Amino acid sequence: MKSPFKIKICGCNQPIDGANAIEAGADAIGLNFYQRSLRSVPVGLGRDLAEQWRTIRHDICLVGVFVNAEADAIKHIASQCNLNFIQLHGNETTELVRDLEVSQVIRAIRIRDNDFQSASEEIRTWQKAGVKHFLVDAAVGSSFGGTGSCLEWSEVAKLKEKLVGTLTLAGGLKPENVRKAIISAHPDAVDVASGVEGLPAKKSADLIREFVSQAQSAFDTVARMDSSSA
Repeated sequence: MKSPFKIKICGCNQPIDGANAIEAGADAIGLNFYQRSLRSVPVGLGRDLAEQWRTIRHDICLVGVFVNAEADAIKHIASQCNLNFIQLHGNETTELVRDLEVSQVIRAIRIRDNDFQSASEEIRTWQKAGVKHFLVDAAVGSSFGGTGSCLEWSEVAKLKEKLVGTLTLAGGLKPENVRKAIISAHPDAVDVASGVEGLPAKKSADLIREFVSQAQSAFDTVARMDSSSA
């Protein structure tokens, strides 16, 4: 299965953030609708940002990040902002998927203490509900993401081998380690938020540019490795 995107810049809350991501070559932007997040945007601003970014690039993939939101609220925001995908990043259950368009769902799996066995079991549960896109992130404390902590990339690679669907790697990625992460973990895509910020919730154009460049180079390297071993 093909991933809906390869490089996602998440938590963009200013017009310039998305513009810089698009200019750098990212193919997905994350809008965070979790009100307790530093990077959150109200639905009205999210709609305006989506319109502005699609003026720059009409096919940019927009992902809405939600934490423990009700199905009706998610569907309303997805419609208002014309989102391509809904990322469930909280303690949601598979029952929520029944009320959403399952093909649009990305399920975030928060892995605590590198417990990949539990992560694998959780993924299987969501797969039975029809979900095909997954994102793995490091769980730290009570946070729902954006912690800057890394997973064990070699274990992510093993998880990916058993996965039916797509896998996006998040957690502690930044320009200086994303190349190694991609080559080690072999994800379908990468997701970054705090790793391209100069200050909390403030994206840096230079860091975005360097992150995207390193990620693109690494994905190209992995593709060559795969093709030479085929």
